[in-house]
Amino acid sequence: LGSLAGLLRTRHPLTSYVGLDGSNGMLRHARAIVGGHGALVLGDAERLPFLDSTFDFVLSNSVYHWLNMPEFGSSPSLCWREAHRVLKRVCYLAFSVAGVGTARRFQTCYRDVVKRFESHPCFDRSLLREDPIGCMTPTEVGAQLAEVGFRILFLTMDEEAITFETAAAYVNEVEAYGYDMYMAPFSANVRPVVWDAVRTAFLTSEPKAYRHDQYMIYAIAQRR
Repeated sequence: LGSLAGLLRTRHPLTSYVGLDGSNGMLRHARAIVGGHGALVLGDAERLPFLDSTFDFVLSNSVYHWLNMPEFGSSPSLCWREAHRVLKRVCYLAFSVAGVGTARRFQTCYRDVVKRFESHPCFDRSLLREDPIGCMTPTEVGAQLAEVGFRILFLTMDEEAITFETAAAYVNEVEAYGYDMYMAPFSANVRPVVWDAVRTAFLTSEPKAYRHDQYMIYAIAQRR
């Protein structure tokens, strides 16, 4: 959020913008970057707190896949329906989401560890997701965008492998942005133990330098 707002301020200083996030912590971080330029709002991407036909452009970076949880009543299509509502006619939505294949090796370790805890009373199978990231395919993205009324102008999935100096550095990054998603099936008192088991399994399986298997889908769509 803050990084995107900072880029907009630097490259398009006359542009007015509103940033939205569901986390007060992220909003504080964004404010430290952008200062008093633009408005920053606490809100839900599935229920945007804005009037119809308000914006010329909606931009999102690596957020929507975290909401790809149809088994729990959450879906990127709800966000895209809201984006369609708040956009003016013939204006644009642009975003990136994680593509299928992302973090495959880490998630293999995660699932192996989960199996060891399945019989523990701390484990709630109903909260287990096969893919806690919510990775999507271009076909899924395209179908959902079309269903809510967008015309797709650009849609692609790129492999964007990232090399970390150590596997531990990657796990630290996952912990910062995805810990709650991965640990959702476990009660709070055992989450540190389970996470430590996941970390140990992953560090054992990977060499010192880790090439993260990342795929990103990029889309640009126009409100009809």
